[in-house]
Amino acid sequence: MTSPPVGAHALAAAVVSSLPVPLLAPRALQLVRGAALRRVAHARSVRLTREARAILARPPEAVTPGGIARRVVGAMTARIAAPLLVAQRVEAALGVLVDARLLDRHLGRRARRAHAPLGADEARAIVAAVAAARRGAAWKTLVGLPRGGVTVAQRTGRAIVGEELEDRTPIERVVDALLDAAADVPGDLFDALARDFDAASPFDALGASETAP
Repeated sequence: MTSPPVGAHALAAAVVSSLPVPLLAPRALQLVRGAALRRVAHARSVRLTREARAILARPPEAVTPGGIARRVVGAMTARIAAPLLVAQRVEAALGVLVDARLLDRHLGRRARRAHAPLGADEARAIVAAVAAARRGAAWKTLVGLPRGGVTVAQRTGRAIVGEELEDRTPIERVVDALLDAAADVPGDLFDALARDFDAASPFDALGASETAP
């Protein structure tokens, strides 16, 4: 079974992550992330409890010391440095795509009854494993790719001032450049993230408390 598509959720995450009200952006991002992860769980016939959804959907920076402060400072800085704002959007979108894939991987490796709940304790363990994967080299490379070489800022600049052969509006050019940058991610980096996730996960494959009949 392939992971359900969450591209629309990733795009929404990119938009809401840079809302001009710093304390509103994390809540909006959490709602988008929750919808994406609920979609993944639903495709696996798993029911997220309310607490589990809140735990899984919380933006990663919100669970680390000083996370809110960094977001406030980041939002203020992004108003001055537009490329940082673009990079922030890319990272938010990639976060949804990666976390959705890792949750799907976890659910696919555990046997459970149809519509059995995923509770808070399991959600915390998943979040801890995802956090460990995000500390690895693969995640640093992943979020760095759109900024390195031909950077997002350069792509966006060329999209705005370059020759236009597709009759796109300026906004369409910028959005296309942003999503093209996010899409140019080698699959082996996702595989490396999955290995880091598996190494940090306390669960064995198909070892679950809620087993299939």
